[in-house]
Amino acid sequence: MALAAKQAGRTLVLPQQNAEEAALISDAAVQPARHLLEICAHLHGQRALPFAEPPPQSTTTPHYPDLAEVYGQHQARRALEIAAAGNHSVLFYGPPGTGKTMLASHLPGILPPMSEDEAVESAVIASVSGQGFGAQNWGRHPYRAPHHTTSAVALVGGGSNPRPGEISLAHQGILFLDRIDMHVEVPPLPKGILQQKQQMEDSATVRTRVSRCRQRQVSLRGKANSRLENRELSRFCALQPSEGQLLEQATEQLGLSARAHQRILRLARTIADLEGVDEIGVKHLSEAIGYRKLDRQPTG
Repeated sequence: MALAAKQAGRTLVLPQQNAEEAALISDAAVQPARHLLEICAHLHGQRALPFAEPPPQSTTTPHYPDLAEVYGQHQARRALEIAAAGNHSVLFYGPPGTGKTMLASHLPGILPPMSEDEAVESAVIASVSGQGFGAQNWGRHPYRAPHHTTSAVALVGGGSNPRPGEISLAHQGILFLDRIDMHVEVPPLPKGILQQKQQMEDSATVRTRVSRCRQRQVSLRGKANSRLENRELSRFCALQPSEGQLLEQATEQLGLSARAHQRILRLARTIADLEGVDEIGVKHLSEAIGYRKLDRQPTG
């Protein structure tokens, strides 16, 4: 409502309890009232309603679980970084207790900071969901992990009184679910690794690389690599003959689909961007192919 009022050049009068949430929209004219009599007095020119001040917003990064807490699992950590950098999806598979859920829960902490427009989009969805939105969550990437028994309506939204579903509520954040870009096996940890307490790279360090990579994508292509359309792949993911031959061989030997072929190109583009290079090389392509393990077709 506050966003619509601002776009229409109107002032929004609303209950005082809702003023802080509405005032999150920058430059919105919001006037809170405690009682209808205050609105009457305002309209009669007897006592003007005050304008709501936007709540103070923290200049520090929102607190998320830190990757420094995740020991071992170097390939899975690398996959998280690529997924965050290119806005790709990732599937972890492996025995119970190897850390798949923990790894996923640490993904929000390495995402680039939200822009104001992204923060508004996320806040608006939370607001209309009926859950409300608190100023303390401004700019915080949502993390949604619906139960596997979640209904279709709860997942995609709708119902007799339509509300956003989990997919919408995860906008600008993480949905722990879905169609997947990267397939990463998470094996059991080697014995004794937890006792070694080796120094692991923290989320802030990884987030710096991810943010730099995401800025590069937006600057060069106007979007995250996962959103490149098929017709854009030949322009932004062009391969030299040796790389093209490698991908052709992998497609034939592994029985990859056209969709898998396209996802590999997007992944390789992100891996190259993390290095800050323009051309997709053999090592970028090889790593990307390695993340499509579940696409391999059975033989014989």
